[in-house]
Amino acid sequence: SGLKGLKYLDKTLPDIPTNTESRDEVSVSSWTDRVYLGPAPPVTLTGVPGGSLQLTSSSLPDVVVWNPWKEKAGSMADLGEESYPNFICVEAGQCVEPVKLSSGANWNAAHCMKYT
Repeated sequence: SGLKGLKYLDKTLPDIPTNTESRDEVSVSSWTDRVYLGPAPPVTLTGVPGGSLQLTSSSLPDVVVWNPWKEKAGSMADLGEESYPNFICVEAGQCVEPVKLSSGANWNAAHCMKYT
């Protein structure tokens, strides 16, 4: 939860359209590769055994939600065809707008996960 109202890029569709998330809780039922455009609010993953996982970030405005689904998972040595139903990737990122730094400059970002 936490993504309702955000615009997202759907990278599974031709021309990568921009849509708006209308669901209170995002679930996946097929190959999913989305970049939710920030600023990213705290995101909560439910269905985690024994609790939930809250994700927060700093200086990472976007949120990626990804599941390769059966066909793509089967070709991944570190995942496998049978693993996709129990797999979800949710991560903060700087996915759309590049960070531009002048020579000698620094940039800091953080992605924090809290199990409750």
